[in-house]
Amino acid sequence: MIEYQPLQRLRLEVRGAVQGVGFRPFVYRLAEELGVNGWVANGPEGVLLEAEGLVETLNEFAQRVRSDAPPQAAIHELNAAWLAPCGHQGFEIRQSAQSGARTTVV
Repeated sequence: MIEYQPLQRLRLEVRGAVQGVGFRPFVYRLAEELGVNGWVANGPEGVLLEAEGLVETLNEFAQRVRSDAPPQAAIHELNAAWLAPCGHQGFEIRQSAQSGARTTVV
């Protein structure tokens, strides 16, 4: 019998020197490799992303966002929150958010 494994959604806020170092394309490639759906975007405080998939895959994804980041990136803080899935299809790099006070290191 095959065990049902529900999809989950993981939201990550990555703060530090994560803009202008190829971080969003890195996240995109990682998501494609692991087969997760969602999006990544620059925000005023760093990089924001949401990923949907199986919990085990999302845990690996979050771990690799930190461990496999581009060499010029410096992650100072990584906040994670589990959310109900919303049905993301594919993975996309979104336009940068421009609202809020800019606190990221570039």
